[in-house]
Amino acid sequence: MSTDINKNTSANDERKNKESLGKLKGKINRLYLISFVIPFVISFISLIICGIAPFGPKDILTMTHNESYLTNLLKVYDYIHGTYNNESTREIWATLFTDPTILVSLIFGRAAIPGALSILYAIKLGLSGICFSYYLNNKKSSNNASKNNIIIITLSLAYSLSNYMISYGMNISILSVICVFPILMHFLDKLILENNWKGYYITLCISIILNLYMTIVLL
Repeated sequence: MSTDINKNTSANDERKNKESLGKLKGKINRLYLISFVIPFVISFISLIICGIAPFGPKDILTMTHNESYLTNLLKVYDYIHGTYNNESTREIWATLFTDPTILVSLIFGRAAIPGALSILYAIKLGLSGICFSYYLNNKKSSNNASKNNIIIITLSLAYSLSNYMISYGMNISILSVICVFPILMHFLDKLILENNWKGYYITLCISIILNLYMTIVLL
């Protein structure tokens, strides 16, 4: 009889643990979703209001005096499609190593590259919100205090929509590194506190691939 009672108790405890774990995962998923959607939507609406490509004639690189990136990216496009007639390819290789993620824009037509860069910019702002939320949500507190999702979301928005991200972030060569920087700091904490080095070195390698110069500046 007592054995049956213990089995039922264990089954109930297991079911409650699964339910609580499912609720926790749901809260975390909503946290990351909100952290991405809000900065992405805000930046997307800003592109529409300001008439920036693909919603208008302007482009974010020319507006921020970074038109050389767009010019070099168009040269890369011409080089790939065999229409680049200049013998000098220095600018092409410099662009390729600036930030590999911008090469996604080359999937689209030549005229669509400015618009693709604008959408990529909005996506990166959203991803930076996720990365900062991940850092805060997984950061260990000294007093084991419970984490407030509203505070985490607020701070992630402050990071992803900060003046630096909005202005200097339009320099496409540095935005990706700033985006993954919170993840790098998370694994740096694990390296210091837990002597867990794998995550840090993997993230550091990704950051270096995205932009060596900005990685050195941040560290």
